[in-house]
Amino acid sequence: MSIRRTFPFALLLFAAVLGLSLALAFLGGRSIQASRAHAVQLAEQQTRNLAEAMDLGISGTVRRIDHALQTVEAELERELARGTLNRPDLQHLIGSQEKLLPEAVAIRVTDAEGRVIINNPSRDPSAHFRDRPFWIPLRDQAEPRLFITKPVMGIFTGKWVVIAGRRYNRPNGQFAGVVVAPVFLEHLHQAIAGFDLGSGGTLTLRDRDGGFMVRHPEQVKGQRLAVGSLDISTELQSILQSGVSQQTYVAVAPFDRTRRTLTFRRIQDAPMIVVAGLAEDDYLAQWRQERWKTLGWLGFSLLVLWGGGLVLWRLWRGRERSAHALATSEAAFRSLAENSADYIMRYDRQHRHTYMNPAGLKVSGLAAGELIGKTHHEAGFPEDLCLLWEQGIEQVFQTGKPTQLDFEWTGVEGPVSLNLLLAPELDDEGQVLSVLGVSRDVSALRRTEALLKQVTAMVPGVVYQYRLYPDGRSCFPYASAGIAEIYEVTPEEVREDATPVFGRIHPEDLADTAQAIYHSARTLDLFHWEFRVVLPAQGLRWRACDARPERLPDGGTLWHGIITDITERKATQEALKLSEERFALAFHASPDAIAISRLSDGTYLLVNEGLLRLLGRAQVEVIGRSSVDLGIWVDPQDRERWAEALRRHGKVDNLEATFRRADGEEVSCLVSSRSITWDGELMQLSIARDISDLKRMEAQLQVSELEYRLLFERSLDAIIFTDPEGPILDANPAACQMFGRTVEEIKAVGRNGIIDANDPRLPAAMDERARTGKWVGELNFLRRDGTPFPCEISSVLFKDKQGCPKAGVIIRDISLRKQAEDLQQKLNAELQQSQKLDSLGSLAGGVAHDMNNILGAIQAVIETLKLKHAGDPALTASLQVIDKASIRGKSLVGGLTKFARKDLQEPEVLDLNALVRDEVELLRRTTLQKFALEMDLEEPLGLVSGERGALASTLMNFCVNAMDAMPTGGTLTIRTRNLPDARVELAVEDTGTGMPPEVLARAMDPFFTTKGIGKGTGLGLSMAYATAKTHRGTLSLDSVEGRGTTVRLCLPVVAGRSRLAAPVQKGALAGGSMRVLLVDDDDLIRAAVPSMIEALGHEVVTAEGGAEALALLHGGEQVDLIILDLNMPGMNGMETHGHLRQGWPRLPILLATGHLDAATSELLQADPWAASISKPYSLDELSQKLLALKGQV
Repeated sequence: MSIRRTFPFALLLFAAVLGLSLALAFLGGRSIQASRAHAVQLAEQQTRNLAEAMDLGISGTVRRIDHALQTVEAELERELARGTLNRPDLQHLIGSQEKLLPEAVAIRVTDAEGRVIINNPSRDPSAHFRDRPFWIPLRDQAEPRLFITKPVMGIFTGKWVVIAGRRYNRPNGQFAGVVVAPVFLEHLHQAIAGFDLGSGGTLTLRDRDGGFMVRHPEQVKGQRLAVGSLDISTELQSILQSGVSQQTYVAVAPFDRTRRTLTFRRIQDAPMIVVAGLAEDDYLAQWRQERWKTLGWLGFSLLVLWGGGLVLWRLWRGRERSAHALATSEAAFRSLAENSADYIMRYDRQHRHTYMNPAGLKVSGLAAGELIGKTHHEAGFPEDLCLLWEQGIEQVFQTGKPTQLDFEWTGVEGPVSLNLLLAPELDDEGQVLSVLGVSRDVSALRRTEALLKQVTAMVPGVVYQYRLYPDGRSCFPYASAGIAEIYEVTPEEVREDATPVFGRIHPEDLADTAQAIYHSARTLDLFHWEFRVVLPAQGLRWRACDARPERLPDGGTLWHGIITDITERKATQEALKLSEERFALAFHASPDAIAISRLSDGTYLLVNEGLLRLLGRAQVEVIGRSSVDLGIWVDPQDRERWAEALRRHGKVDNLEATFRRADGEEVSCLVSSRSITWDGELMQLSIARDISDLKRMEAQLQVSELEYRLLFERSLDAIIFTDPEGPILDANPAACQMFGRTVEEIKAVGRNGIIDANDPRLPAAMDERARTGKWVGELNFLRRDGTPFPCEISSVLFKDKQGCPKAGVIIRDISLRKQAEDLQQKLNAELQQSQKLDSLGSLAGGVAHDMNNILGAIQAVIETLKLKHAGDPALTASLQVIDKASIRGKSLVGGLTKFARKDLQEPEVLDLNALVRDEVELLRRTTLQKFALEMDLEEPLGLVSGERGALASTLMNFCVNAMDAMPTGGTLTIRTRNLPDARVELAVEDTGTGMPPEVLARAMDPFFTTKGIGKGTGLGLSMAYATAKTHRGTLSLDSVEGRGTTVRLCLPVVAGRSRLAAPVQKGALAGGSMRVLLVDDDDLIRAAVPSMIEALGHEVVTAEGGAEALALLHGGEQVDLIILDLNMPGMNGMETHGHLRQGWPRLPILLATGHLDAATSELLQADPWAASISKPYSLDELSQKLLALKGQV
């Protein structure tokens, strides 16, 4: 080989190797540089994202505060336009707005002089804001707008706050005052504290001039910045001076000398800036590791390249130039081509490998002979990858278009991420001859994507895109992995449909959340919303959403934002608010006097109503003055002792002192004080309690004890004191008299010796007193001889001076009252029974009158028919049946009328023993065959005045009832006795079944009976009771079920033994007929009775009433006798009788009635030409009465 031929080849080989080396070095350097630039870009983007997120969050907070202040401002201006401020309504409005602003301390309102007129925490009307930094700017504003101060120390809270305020105007445009809302810097720190910034990152919030406000983390390398500090880097100073709104830069922080990439951003709606920084050591740490790996790989590649060039040079020199020149050139080309980092392969129509470069063979771990001519299945590749590759290859053959496949491959060098490009190789006619595949390692790209996910994961909560379609559908096109923590769903679950997220929102917040979303979509306002979610694993949580909307071409809306967990912040806000409310409640609601004053001079700064009441002064008299100025210390030594204890120990406990009120009255107090720090100044908190009443009570207690002892000793009721579970401790004289024992004897016998242990009410009484501490009721106590007697008890549990439980019992003997109550109960029962019979008697009297008229008409018709048809036996028999029925009806009606009788109609003096013997004789002949009769009659027995028939009927009723109670036989005893109270007793006793209590209680009720149908009417005992009352006597029943019943009738005794004179016999009618006037309002009587009168041979004239009868007589009608009905409407029989006697004093009158009362009896005794007849009457009775009256005339 000649030098001439060798030199060009050597030069070419050297140039190629050198060029490849330079290319490799260039690519390696560029890769390192690009990787570093990429890490820096990611850091810059992350700081921009952090700054923007802070901008969104703080701007949203500021807008909500501004909206609340505007609402209050508008209401104030409306109130001023109406001429007055309705403070309760304004307070309610402000309260509702404060609930929407958890980050604000409170909303306060001042007037034009700066005085706080609403939400004044000091309760001092003179408190003002004129010296606050917001006052002058707000007052001098040309147009009302939101003004936000730099951080200031709160005068009421003693904490750093940022104050947002707006002015409000009068109707004429003049300044009227301001509305302000302080915001704690603590809240702003909470807003930034949730971000992950790495070990050296910072997130700082400053005012518009760069003054420090808050930073996360609060301490960096042990250093904490003071609020307002201007210790900033020169780069940040330059940016502030330039006036740009956002800029990313690199600087070394002066406070820790750490180099950071930072993004400066001005807050849109607030005079603040945010600086987000990531430490260079944090975000370049991974790049430095990859840099050394790349340099190592580059050095190895250069070594291989130069070694290969040297080998090639030596091989080429050993071959013949003419025979191997082309092969050497092709080998060099093939070496360069096949040294590609990409994996190249070719497939035929049967998907067999026809070629694969060394890089592909190396990563597959196969030799060319093991692969060429085989499909993937035949070469033994994994089944899932074979299916993927075969489908891609076939798709290219079918469509003639390239396609890409992404998959993971584990080769001989470990797992890698690959991207396979399959492209068609076409012939001249465009037909696919084969498929060429180029596979590239995209592991670095996947790592970059993973790094992006890590950056996203550093943002607390979830970074998201939310899309609202025009038709109402919605979805989350993008959501970071944080959505699994925020909503407990995966990004895939909500990528096409947002329904799972809305299913997590609290039902009470769902409608408002949807409304807020639609409002933001309509106005494109920045979206800020706080709401609750209910999660399957976490339960109830709070979420805050901040997002910026944009309109899409299809009319929908897309939000870019962040959702964070604010549960802890909400809990902190609620706890803080609750703490402040509790302090305010305790301070202002306490009845004690409470004041906060300066420790240096004692000037009162804040007082409650209790202190003003104690001193008798108004607030304006106290605030700004000291206790010395007010002269409240009566004894200066008290104040010296108080001040000395406060200086020495920092506190005073229960110092007793005397204060002087404004009106000169002196009050005794207990004073306690503590030294505190308030608004950065040493203060003293003092509490005074008025113990004047306690002092007076102590004095009164001594008097009360004397009064108690006097009451105890002289009380008419028994009073004893006991241990609730132990012995009797004391008893008063009344107790000794009640129980017949001395105090020592009462203590000795204890409760068991004075209380009737058999009283069933005792256990319940003791249980109730133990449960409620008191008991009032009745129990039986024991006298000295063991006799129980009823008492009224009032017992109460109390504690003595030593706190030991004791019981006091007041006992009142109610024996006499119980006897009176029993007597009253008996009298009430008798009165009730009498009222029942009176009611029944009134009813019976009315019914008897109508029934007697009906029966009278029937009786008259029967009597007439019997006379006319005396020769007809069949008709006479039928008429006799009707006559008997009529007589029975008359008897029944007669029984009913007894209930209406108040007096005796035909009384006579009777001997009850004779009456008993007569009736018993009748019983012996009828129903006494199966009963043993015993008579115990006392002789001589006092005489009574009464009706023989009524008393005989009553005795017979007693005997019949007694025999009915002894269905199988028994003993019937009849007894009479003289009683000590000038009465005689008739008693009937049986040995029958007796009556249960419920039957005995109703035995004398009308129509009550226990006998079967047809065997009793229930009127027997009722009529007997009525008879007893008519005779001015009493009737009582005693019965024991299973042993028998005794009924007792007691009647008053009368003097003498002569009977009433018998009625004078009327002379017999000498003969002749009479003209009779029949006066009756009943048509039946006027139709039936005239036939009876005519049958007796008399003439009859009828009149419907008294008025008509008088008219007939005055008209000249001559009559010999009048039959007059007593019960007529209009002018009754008694009135008619009176008129008749005025004109015809000796005209005989026969009074017809079914019930002869006392008034009628008196009339008959006074009028010798009058007589009575009982309806219904027979023909014989009417004939006798008419003959008697005619004979009298």
